[in-house]
Amino acid sequence: MKYKEGGKYEGEFLNGVREGHGFLMDKNGHIYQGSFHKNKKHGVGQMIFKNGDKYEGDWILDQRQGHGVLYSADGSTYEGQWRNGVFNGQGLMIHCSGTIYDGLWINGYPTTQASKIVILGPEMVSVIQGSSITLRVQLQTQDGEIAESETGRVLKIEAGVRYVQLQDFSYFSFFKVTGDAEVKPIQTPL
Repeated sequence: MKYKEGGKYEGEFLNGVREGHGFLMDKNGHIYQGSFHKNKKHGVGQMIFKNGDKYEGDWILDQRQGHGVLYSADGSTYEGQWRNGVFNGQGLMIHCSGTIYDGLWINGYPTTQASKIVILGPEMVSVIQGSSITLRVQLQTQDGEIAESETGRVLKIEAGVRYVQLQDFSYFSFFKVTGDAEVKPIQTPL
């Protein structure tokens, strides 16, 4: 099917709209091959842009969203998470200049992701049985700088804990962090 404003589509239709697998060349010269749903790029597909960039990955309602790889015409490559058409979430950028960034992206921009969790305060913490505890932590980069961009994220911290047994019927118990916490970033919805 050729469009009067330019471009053409070859592929499956349902009730007069693109639905299923197809090939689309739009009026701007961009070429998309992949899945369509209700006339929009939706599912897995590949897009070759007029400037030579190439994207392979997930689409939702005409937006790059989910996991995908962008091969830029300048030789740069990004592989990772997308949201609303931009890098968003965990991703690896290998720039044509040789610079590599592997970390968190928000709205198309890299952030400094914490690589170390430091527990601030005493080594021993007193806890009333059945109650929760609050630990003050500081998120740091590999260089020991405070990772300001991590404010507000929910973290799961796993560390070695040793319980110190007290007398029977005691309302208190103690625990001690017995080793360095291994940092395993968890993906959180943005």
